Amino acid sequence: MTGAPVDRLRAAAPSSPLSRADTRWVGWPLVVGLLVTVVYLAVFASAVGYVIYFELLDRLGAIDITLVSYTVPVFAALSGWLVLGESLDFAAVAGFVVIFAGFLLLKQATIRDRIATHRNTNATDRQ
Repeated sequence: MTGAPVDRLRAAAPSSPLSRADTRWVGWPLVVGLLVTVVYLAVFASAVGYVIYFELLDRLGAIDITLVSYTVPVFAALSGWLVLGESLDFAAVAGFVVIFAGFLLLKQATIRDRIATHRNTNATDRQ
């Protein structure tokens, strides 16, 4: 990678990885690896993800599906903690609790119905 845009990036951030990178051609293994990565992302992360999303949308409805977006920060922070060793501060844990409390408030009728159904099923099984 050479040229004016790269040179401007190197000048703007002299300590960035781009400024220290060897930009010479490294060969076909890198190209094949990049192509495999792009195909994987296109097929699994995009196409399969959309199929799963629309299947769940059909099954659960729009309101329940939009609740998934509230879990993204929770899973991102927990993944960073588990995989990258990042720290979880009090504000992050408090945010997790607020998100969980919001789920409970929004889904309280459904939770109550499922608990009642479970209790009725257990009571019927005991008789």
